[in-house]
Amino acid sequence: MKQYLNNIILIFIFIELLRKGNIQIQACQNALKLWFEILVPSLFTSMLIIQLLFHYRIFNVLAKPVAPILCKLLNCDSTMISYILTMCFLGFPANANFISQQYENGNIDLSSAKKLLYLCSCATSNFIILTCGIHIFHKISYGVALFLIQLGTIFLLLLFTRHIPFQALPPSQKNNPPFFLLFQSTLKNTIETLFFIGGYLMLFMSISSIFIPYFPSSIQPALYSIQEFSSGIFYTYHQIKDVHILFSIVAFLLSFAGICVHFQVFSIASNLHLNYIVYISTRILQGILAAIIAYFLYYLL
Repeated sequence: MKQYLNNIILIFIFIELLRKGNIQIQACQNALKLWFEILVPSLFTSMLIIQLLFHYRIFNVLAKPVAPILCKLLNCDSTMISYILTMCFLGFPANANFISQQYENGNIDLSSAKKLLYLCSCATSNFIILTCGIHIFHKISYGVALFLIQLGTIFLLLLFTRHIPFQALPPSQKNNPPFFLLFQSTLKNTIETLFFIGGYLMLFMSISSIFIPYFPSSIQPALYSIQEFSSGIFYTYHQIKDVHILFSIVAFLLSFAGICVHFQVFSIASNLHLNYIVYISTRILQGILAAIIAYFLYYLL
């Protein structure tokens, strides 16, 4: 019955794509423009460097002064602090690929990998600071504030769940390949992830442009905002003129991620067997916390 229903849905989508080809083509062009002009420049270099920083244990060194306090508060070992920082700076969906590989390599157990992916998720640091700060709010200080809000909400979620311990094996420097070999594999991984993001972006923006108009006009803005977070943020930017309210909504979307990213995460990290109810619940909870903090923090900017 389920397979039969899936077949009907796929046939219906295919027919609608044929009927509304011009709309679908325009949506794909918009997605490509957003991906190539905004996402790739803001994500490519940072994704590459962050992965290299993790492999060479730079995050361990940077977090060393506060690691004992954080380990006690979050009920984790010092190695896990570097995983948390890597997850936060990489952002979704690249962090899903990162933690999935770490689990496959035996560097982290399944329970810890799931906890990291459920709780340590937000948009990549460069997208938040540069794209949102400069392109949306025209001040980089707004981008920095939004990223600090994401870090704050992730810390709160980890604090609320400290009764669930998690740990990881420290990455061994002895087993690290030569720099250029590591650089080559990291570069390849980054490029593949970016193309993966671009493909999903075109898919969701083209399908949503055809089917969202079938919904009542009163809920269409919300659907456009949550279907894919980056396009949703720019859509919200053009719809809402009150900067205070916009700041809070953007903070929510940077935590919630959007349905498109949810699909990407579950596709990339299929080996972790994630529970979608748990995942979307933590995304909504973090989004609400981020929106509340952003609403009051705005007065200080």
